[in-house]
Amino acid sequence: MRKKSFSAGVGMAAAVMVAAIAAFWSGPVSATRSPLSTDAILQDGVQAAPLQVSAAEGAVRSRAVAIDVATLPDPRVRPQLAREPNLTLELFPDVFVEAVFDRFDPNSTGVTWVGHLPGAPLSAVTLVYGGGLLAATLSTPNGQFQIRPASEAARLANPQPSGQMHLITQIDTARLPREAEPLDVVLPTIDGASVPDSSTMADTGAVVDVMVIYTATAQLHAGSESAMINLINL
Repeated sequence: MRKKSFSAGVGMAAAVMVAAIAAFWSGPVSATRSPLSTDAILQDGVQAAPLQVSAAEGAVRSRAVAIDVATLPDPRVRPQLAREPNLTLELFPDVFVEAVFDRFDPNSTGVTWVGHLPGAPLSAVTLVYGGGLLAATLSTPNGQFQIRPASEAARLANPQPSGQMHLITQIDTARLPREAEPLDVVLPTIDGASVPDSSTMADTGAVVDVMVIYTATAQLHAGSESAMINLINL
């Protein structure tokens, strides 16, 4: 009888533990501290960062921050969690967003963090970081935001106690130039052309290779080679 009673007690304890774990996993994962909370320290008389941001096309306002990408999740240095915590992002003093993790996209040179905002079906948050720098794009109900490294000259002129100086910019999409009309592609027809034998076609087209070619000026504008690679992966 004592053995049966002991087994029942163990079973009840196990059931309570399973219920507690289920309740824990069904709830939201608490967000980490915002990696964008630290305003960049600008040297006296140095205005390179604000000028660079104000020149961004469609820019409404900007903010210089110090970002330490080592504080961001990195599955390369620790196992990926079953449920990655949300990220709290302080874009401006009046704009805080909490991004819910969706997935890590493949990235051979860094990390690509992809998420969304809860309750906003059309929202998208993508952060790409590597080489100590970050590039990000956020589509939110409050507008479009982008995060880019400051120019290399601005970063050298404004060293930060921790991390590197980056620029957060709010973009007014209505100020952006309109896209050109799509081009109709007409493929020429060749009389008597034979249809290729599918058995000899090794490429199925399931994977599309994209080559990105950029100039030294583009890399300079991006901020560095690492910043350019992050921008391409974004």
